[in-house]
Amino acid sequence: NKTTLALRAIMQDQGQAIIETLIGQALAGDVAAGRAILERLVPVVRETPVDAGAVALPELSAANLPAAVAAVVQAVASGSITPGQGEKLVAMLQGFAKAVELQEIEQRIAALEGGAGGGRESD
Repeated sequence: NKTTLALRAIMQDQGQAIIETLIGQALAGDVAAGRAILERLVPVVRETPVDAGAVALPELSAANLPAAVAAVVQAVASGSITPGQGEKLVAMLQGFAKAVELQEIEQRIAALEGGAGGGRESD
């Protein structure tokens, strides 16, 4: 594309001067210049993994789910993890809880179906 090639040529010849001008304008209070610098020169912060030691999760089980959620809330409150990380961890725990619930329902259905065949016959 001709426009892209022309812009690359300008940046190669005058890129340093353009950047210095933008920095000067940003330092003088030009918000648009500051935004241009930040958007182009500073990398966007991506999601960071949660430090394994940041949240003291108990062994996951149906009985320990409330304690696990409480541990996440405590980690957010203490600043060990960000609120966004806490939300994602709680969502994962909710998924685990849903899986446990489905497993329990399947077991109950199987028990009911097994019990129905062994019951007394109707008159």
